Amino acid sequence: MSATSVEDLPGRTRATCRSPGCVDLAFRAKTAERQLTDAREEIAALKAEVMSLKETNKALLERIDELERAGKRQASPFSKGPPKKKPKPLRQVDQRHSVPS
Repeated sequence: MSATSVEDLPGRTRATCRSPGCVDLAFRAKTAERQLTDAREEIAALKAEVMSLKETNKALLERIDELERAGKRQASPFSKGPPKKKPKPLRQVDQRHSVPS
């Protein structure tokens, strides 16, 4: 336990308490108040970090869902090379069945 002077204590305590035991208790109370303030600041910072991480997590989960849906889509057929300059007609027109113009 570190001893402190009466001048380091808050105003009300300074006037009413001068014994070494009282000074030590007042110093402990002041230290505890500082620790409490520091802990509250740290809690606020951690809460902000948690919120940021939750937002990031949500965005990443949405991206995973999007990629999983994209993976389930049917793929297009593979190309067999560059397109031909003169492709064959798809159907031979039979003169017997054609409609006269």
